[in-house]
Amino acid sequence: MSQKKRNGLIVAVFVVVLLVSAFGVRELISETRSPPTGSTPSPQTSLSASPSSSPQPTPSPSLSPSPSPTSTPSAADYLAQCQKDLAEAKAFDEKTRNITLNDANVVVVSQVWAIQTWGEGSAAPDVVDINRTERIYKSLFLMPQDASLYQATVDWAGYFISAVWNGQIYVITENFNPWSPDAAATFAHELTHIMQGQYYGNVPQYTYTFDATHAHTALIEGDANYMESLFQNATAAQNSTAPSPQPQPSVPWVLADNPFFASIQPSLPNSVADFDYFPYTYGPNFIGALYDKGGWALVDQAYFSPPNTTQQILQPEKYFQGSDAQQVQPPSLSENGWVQEKTDSYGEYFIRDMLGNWISKNDAQATAVSWAGDKLNYYERQNDFLLTWKIQWNSTSTASIFATAFEKMMNATSATHQSAGDWYANGRYLSLEWSPNSNSVIVVSSTNETSTLQPLT
Repeated sequence: MSQKKRNGLIVAVFVVVLLVSAFGVRELISETRSPPTGSTPSPQTSLSASPSSSPQPTPSPSLSPSPSPTSTPSAADYLAQCQKDLAEAKAFDEKTRNITLNDANVVVVSQVWAIQTWGEGSAAPDVVDINRTERIYKSLFLMPQDASLYQATVDWAGYFISAVWNGQIYVITENFNPWSPDAAATFAHELTHIMQGQYYGNVPQYTYTFDATHAHTALIEGDANYMESLFQNATAAQNSTAPSPQPQPSVPWVLADNPFFASIQPSLPNSVADFDYFPYTYGPNFIGALYDKGGWALVDQAYFSPPNTTQQILQPEKYFQGSDAQQVQPPSLSENGWVQEKTDSYGEYFIRDMLGNWISKNDAQATAVSWAGDKLNYYERQNDFLLTWKIQWNSTSTASIFATAFEKMMNATSATHQSAGDWYANGRYLSLEWSPNSNSVIVVSSTNETSTLQPLT
């Protein structure tokens, strides 16, 4: 995937297995099957996809400038230009990183193929967990009631620009123009993923939580976006008399803030898109911090000691200090019959995005920055579900700040305020528990009112 400039906007484009785990991350893509929803891009991952996020005036963008001003480029011309771009990008990546890359073929596919192979192929085997994650998101007012995570998973693949899958680079004809000035930069991005698989394919595994996966993906995608930006800067320097620019991370840009967003990906809720775009928005800044501190050697070393939390990505000094999340003991249930089906940790950025969907972005960021750890457990009992989410803060005062911010968020939603700390909306009950002497806050939600209000231990 790649970050491209279109219509004067810096548009993030993806090089990850589908959806950067907006729908929960559990497993890596194997070499022999389609990517599961929420799979994590990692050095071992064989697919890395680039959805096009820029507004498209027509279903099939013009490929101008084409080799012929009077005719549509042939398939052979299209592939030949892709291979030319690839060769240029490969020479740049190898020189910049002082490596020799394995050869990668360019495979040209259509949107329909991408949707069927990567979209439906990802969603179908994972539908049960997608639906559970959707319940969690809707319980926390992260997405509208009529939105579907399953459909968003399927649709997402149709917006890919390019992808690395099974060691090959795929481009989607409707979305990728190999004659574009930024086309070779897209390949510089994708070849970084080839490098990651080639040189870091046997790095130690990491914990597959939502938070850790997004942090690790920010390393993967941040490096690729950083290389893409370097290629663009080098190309610009060749065409001017200005001094060659130093490595700089790509400019952060959150897709959900783009006015064209709704018309481009109507099935993907904005807040969920923020999760997907986190690695591409904030990863380059993290890579920039690594490079400034220790050059490419420190960037390479990070693959063997990857960041574990989105907080470390947002605040690189915490990564350098080795400041990790606190272990959180989830509350015990006082009722019987509940079967735990899912457990996860969501992290600082998830909380910032959740709050920022309803209160000011500045207040959401100021609140989430003091996150210290969390644990969410999801249970089912016949047709009911129950979730408990315990969030640890670095002091009683910051726990109080979160409790206040959460109440403001809930008051801004469509939920009915039943009593202090208790709300009801869309067939779900939600309660907030916090003691003034505690550094932790507990959020409980269920389709069963008694279960939501039950004492927790």
